[in-house]
This record gives sequence, C-alpha cells and structure tokens, in this order.
Amino acid sequence: MKKIGLLAILLLANIVLAQTNKKENDVDNSKIKDSLELISYKKETNHFNIRKERKFGVNTVIGGESIILSVSLDYFVTPTLNIGIGFGIIGFYAGAKYHFRGDIDNLKWSPYVGVSGVALGALNGNSTAELYLPLGIQYIGNKGFSISIEAAALSFNSYDVFPVWGAIKVGYRFKHKH
Repeated sequence: MKKIGLLAILLLANIVLAQTNKKENDVDNSKIKDSLELISYKKETNHFNIRKERKFGVNTVIGGESIILSVSLDYFVTPTLNIGIGFGIIGFYAGAKYHFRGDIDNLKWSPYVGVSGVALGALNGNSTAELYLPLGIQYIGNKGFSISIEAAALSFNSYDVFPVWGAIKVGYRFKHKH
C-alpha cells in the first residue's frame, strides 16, 4: 500500500510540474516545429533529375535499329529530349526520343517514344533507308547503369510494310560536370 501511495504522490508531483512548465514547453515545441518545417522544406527543394546529372550514355543494343547488334551513343539535350547515333553489324542510325516524364525529379523510370533514320546494308554498298519508331521505357540508376526495353515499328521501304521489332539496350551514363 505504501508503494501505491508513493507512486500516486510522484505522479501528482509530475502533473503539477508539467502544468507550471507548460508555457516553457509550448515555446520549445514551437521551436521544434519550426526546425522540422525547415528540414522538410530543404528536403523538398533538394531536387535531383537523373537525366540532368547523367546526360551522356553509351549502350549495347540487342535488336533495335540495326536489326541484330549495335553500339549507340546518346545525349539528353533536355530531360525530355534525347538524341543518339549508333552503328551495328548491318547498318547505322541516328534519331531522337521524347521522354514523357523525363522532367520529373527523383524519377528513374521514364516512358518514351522516338524516331530514327536507319541505313541498313550501308557497309556492303546495298544500302536501304528505313524508319524505326520505338515505344519503350528506360531506367537510369544513380551510379549510371541504364537499361531500356522497347517495341518498335520498322519500315522497310523495299517491302512497304511495318513489321513489329524491338530492342533491349544496356549501358552506362556518365556524370555531367557542372
């Protein structure tokens, strides 16, 4: 019974002290709240766009514009506009892609649509001009790893058809120096 009485006295003393210090605690709480709001603001304004930070990339392409295997170089002119060139076993190409969500900060995945002019058979002299129209998605990691998967329409002028084609692109994006 003595223990319960002692606990009740300590609890009552704690309540009385809390009431007398309430004004001081309110001031301290407002300072803490202001500090937390400042930290939250700083977090929100710390924008990071991977397509601004890693503009230039080198890729190995399976499938894609030159049909079998190629190497491509590309550059983000803006976070939404990417231009590139490449050459492969059968031909070479150049084109551009529009990334629908490329301008959104802290976003590693971006869907895109593009157009490339392709010269197939250019190395053996039997060149044909083709058009490659990809629709895909690209991932860029913080350390520069990138991968794209796309489906595309490929026009063969000599056959006047648009077969469905595609590509897997794996590469590295270099950090942009400001």
